[in-house]
Amino acid sequence: MRIKSEFLANMSHELCTPLNGVIGFTRQMLKTPLSTTQRDYLQSIERSGNHLLSIINDVLDFSKLEAGKLMLETIPFSLRVILDEVVILLALYCPRKGAGADFTGTAQSARICHRRATHGDCSRL
Repeated sequence: MRIKSEFLANMSHELCTPLNGVIGFTRQMLKTPLSTTQRDYLQSIERSGNHLLSIINDVLDFSKLEAGKLMLETIPFSLRVILDEVVILLALYCPRKGAGADFTGTAQSARICHRRATHGDCSRL
C-alpha cells in the first residue's frame, strides 16, 4: 500500500507541475487585450485545466482515503456557481454529441442554489 501511495504522489506531482504552468500562463493571457472569441477559448482552457487538476487531486485523495488520512473541508461556497461551472464544462462537449446542456430545477433546488452560501467541501461534490 505504501508503494502505491508513493507512486500516486509522484505521478500527481509530475502531472500537476506542467498543468499548473498551463493554467498560470492562461491566466496571464486573460489579463491581456483579447477578442471575445479568444477570451472564451482561454476561459475554457482555464476551466478544463482546473477540472483536470481536481481529478488528479481526487486520485491522490483516494490514496489518502485508503490510508485513513483524508480530511474534508467545511467551507462556505455558492452551489449555483458550482453548478454553473459544471454546465459550462459539459456544454463544451455537447455540440460534438449533438446535445445541449442547461441547468433547470425545482423550486426547492432554486431556493438551495440562491442561498448566500452552502457549507461543505465544494471540490468533492
